[in-house]
Amino acid sequence: MIEVYDVVGRKLEDLKMSRLGNEIQIQVSDLSSGIYFLKATDEKGFVHTAKFVKE
Repeated sequence: MIEVYDVVGRKLEDLKMSRLGNEIQIQVSDLSSGIYFLKATDEKGFVHTAKFVKE
């Protein structure tokens, strides 16, 4: 599961994702321009975070 948060920590939505080999693609076209944080939880329960900017 991948969750999206804004810069003040509000959860915006859960993103749909699809696997393409070892890559994961996520759909962000519905988000406005800005800075966001992704929180991904893998099948073992490990949490990974990343920051991205949508222009």
